[in-house]
This record gives sequence, structure tokens and C-alpha cells, in this order.
Amino acid sequence: TDVELHEVLRLERPGIHNVIGKTTLEETAALMRRCRVVVANDSGPMHLASAVGAPVIALFGPTDPREKFPLNAGSSYFWKPDGLACCPCYRDGRFPPCLIDVECLRRIGVQEVMESVELKLRLDSVEEGSVNRRNPPLPRRVEESDRGR
Repeated sequence: TDVELHEVLRLERPGIHNVIGKTTLEETAALMRRCRVVVANDSGPMHLASAVGAPVIALFGPTDPREKFPLNAGSSYFWKPDGLACCPCYRDGRFPPCLIDVECLRRIGVQEVMESVELKLRLDSVEEGSVNRRNPPLPRRVEESDRGR
């Protein structure tokens, strides 16, 4: 689950905060606007991050990134459909039952995504110095609800 994944990442990478299920749509947008990079699958949050100008590293499997890719500069994606006759399987607004355990997504490795994140963060630091100029103050409710986590 997302909560379990957060616990693993939190131990490996200090500074990661769990806000799963703790924010409104507006607060989520405000948090994403502050991010130097957002990693997301093809979903509403991926498009929200793009809409607020956050660089996105998108993970595609059943959908075709050529149709759904975030449009903002600085974004990239992973998609590994090679050799999968079923990919992309998302058609006409539907996902058919997957007979191969979502192999299209399982092909995307955690290490390669992390390397992409680290590269983006290094490039961002070089371009802007060590200051992220897109960081307006957080909404107060988020600051208080996430303090000490």
C-alpha cells in the first residue's frame, strides 16, 4: 500500500512526509507546487502536479503516454510496452482485466525511477542554486497536521 511504501521510503530518505489522505485537493495542489519533482502514475494527481507547474516523472503502463503525458516543461515518463501485445490496453475509458499481472508497470524499476529523481534534483539545484523559488508558504492546516511526522 501507499502507507507501507511511505514507511520504507521514510527510513531510507529523511524528509519524506506522509500526507496520504490528509489533504484537500487545494492543499494537494499547494504541496505539489512546492515540489522539485513529483513521481506519479498516470492519474489525477499526475495531471494536478503538471497543472501547478511541478516537474513530473510519470509512470505509464496500461495507458499511452503519447495521449496522456504531462504537458509542462521538465517532465518525463517511463513506459515499457516492448513485446507486450496488449499494451496499451486502456481503450475507450476502460481497463480490461489484466492477464499478465500488470507486467507493463512491473517492468519499471524502482532504481531507475530513483536515479531519474536524483538527476532531476541535481539539475534543479544547478539551475536555481540551492533555493527552490516556487515555494510559497504552505497552507496552515497542512503544516500543523504534518508536524512531527
